[in-house]
Amino acid sequence: RTMLRVARHAGGRTIATPASGTKIIYVYNSLGRDSNTGLSQAAPVKTLAKAQSLVRAGFADWMLLKRDDTFEGFGTWKKAGRSASEPIYISAYGNGARPQLSAARPL
Repeated sequence: RTMLRVARHAGGRTIATPASGTKIIYVYNSLGRDSNTGLSQAAPVKTLAKAQSLVRAGFADWMLLKRDDTFEGFGTWKKAGRSASEPIYISAYGNGARPQLSAARPL
């Protein structure tokens, strides 16, 4: 089994390589749809809640958030990866600023 591998890009960014069997879920709040599969950049899901439902407990799945986009808060997270060396990995894809998470609560 291949574990998560991490290296540094010359520009200072971290480069991670998925473990074998990793499912990658793409999330794009502005243009995604929760009816999409989330399995490609061409078919991202819209919400973090939908992405969380697609991530599998006990697997080294990835959730990638679109750069230059804003997302509502995660809510309660109840899933864990395969192990400490094969975690669920949450990061970003695309170009631009880091994704923003809004943790504002309604009045």
